Formats: sequence, C-alpha cells, structure tokens
Amino acid sequence: MILTLFIEKIYVGLLSDAPEDLKLGVDKCWLTGSADPNDELSYSFIENGCVSDAQVGSTVIIENFDNNAVRFSVESFIFEDDESSSL
Repeated sequence: MILTLFIEKIYVGLLSDAPEDLKLGVDKCWLTGSADPNDELSYSFIENGCVSDAQVGSTVIIENFDNNAVRFSVESFIFEDDESSSL
C-alpha cells in the first residue's frame, strides 16, 4: 500500500455529555479503502490510545482520555492502490 499525503489536515472531534468523572477516549482509529471496516486496505491513525508508530508526524492527538472530549488531526491522503478512496 502506498499513500500520498497532502498538506491539508483533517480535524476530528468527539464530545460527550457524560458526568465529569468519566473520561472519553479513542483506543483505535483507522480508515479503509471501502465501507468495509475489515478491508485489507487500511490506514491506522491511533493504536492503543496513541499515534501509531507509522503515523508519527502526520497524526497529532490533541486530547484523548483527558476529559469528556477527544480531538486529533491527521494529514489528508489518498490510497494510491485505489484512486477512489481518499481522506
């Protein structure tokens, strides 16, 4: 799989209205080349609550497991194996 990265960043934010003593977090976040979450063509941004090793520099976690919000950014890209799939 070859990815072409672009300069534009995509910002993702999740907010919960749960009680303050509960923390919101994302353990894993990925994108596939299709609507199938198990597609072999995939790109992982976050693994085990941290930026995946391969994405250091292109993904930034702003908030995760800190409070009732999750925010991160990822550089937009296109799967070169599938021109119709882009983020």
